[in-house]
Amino acid sequence: MLRVRNLAVHFPTRRGTVKAVNDVSFELNDGEILGLVGESGCGKSMTLLALMGLVPYPGETVAGEVRFQGRDLLKLGRDELRQVRGRQIAMIFQDPLTTLNPVFKVGEQIAEALRVHNILKPEKRGLFSRSASGTDAIREEVIRLMEAVGIPAPEQRLEEYPHQFSGGMQQRAIIAIALSCRPHLLLADEPTTALDVTVQAQILDLLRQINQKEGTGIILVTHNLAVAAEFCQRLAVMYAGQLMELGPTEAVIFDPIHPYTKGLLRSLPYLVPKGSPLVPIPGSVPDLAQLPRGCPYSSRCELATAACWEQSSPWVEVQPGHAARCWRST
Repeated sequence: MLRVRNLAVHFPTRRGTVKAVNDVSFELNDGEILGLVGESGCGKSMTLLALMGLVPYPGETVAGEVRFQGRDLLKLGRDELRQVRGRQIAMIFQDPLTTLNPVFKVGEQIAEALRVHNILKPEKRGLFSRSASGTDAIREEVIRLMEAVGIPAPEQRLEEYPHQFSGGMQQRAIIAIALSCRPHLLLADEPTTALDVTVQAQILDLLRQINQKEGTGIILVTHNLAVAAEFCQRLAVMYAGQLMELGPTEAVIFDPIHPYTKGLLRSLPYLVPKGSPLVPIPGSVPDLAQLPRGCPYSSRCELATAACWEQSSPWVEVQPGHAARCWRST
């Protein structure tokens, strides 16, 4: 479904060029769920924005290819890309407070995508839709979407404004907007942020239901490795704008290759044996405007050699489908 090759997103600054996304490549098959994990600021969200053509100014996608269903999205015109956004590729944004328009009712914002993409034609019924097209059908569909994401009393709440919703309720409204057109690919940027554990489980169950019934491919950005391990079929570990490791979820969690992946797992309480001390990763993430010549993780890696400092690490497939960017894996 999706093939990303050598994607690079740069931001010009006074300190130099910030390489927010640096030579990232991966693929996503039909109906697959891929997790993007890593520390804050490693480029996960910016990768999703680049796929949508939404890199904020003054950032620019300077290189790469994003081929979706045979077309390179980076070469589409504005009107062509607008037909893809929302209808074929949808995104659940991380911050609902800045995503929702404060002057429009929540129900109107959910219905907008249905009207723009004319999604309620009789032949386009899907997981939520049961009615013929028309104003009443749009209202019914909005109510069903709000019910599906766990918004109580949707008949009343669709007439309310975003400021009348709690943070968790705003997040659910954002998810309803993303699911409204039943996209082929769903980009979920921390979709369970600000939600309690019970609602988080409901949202993940909903996304899994969409994935199974509609065959929707999902890319999930999360800091929660426990959620990623349970929900995703493959994991991609990012650091300093680069992809460090990519492979089946079970292999990445239980048999990691890259020292950074191992460091992440050692620093998580729920993945460390009871009574064992937590081992934090020393140091800090390098300045993306002044990346080292070699591996960006070399200054924090206890296994770093002279080659790690001087040369970019190769991308090596250690086992079928499981690869890492590390000299130690060669």
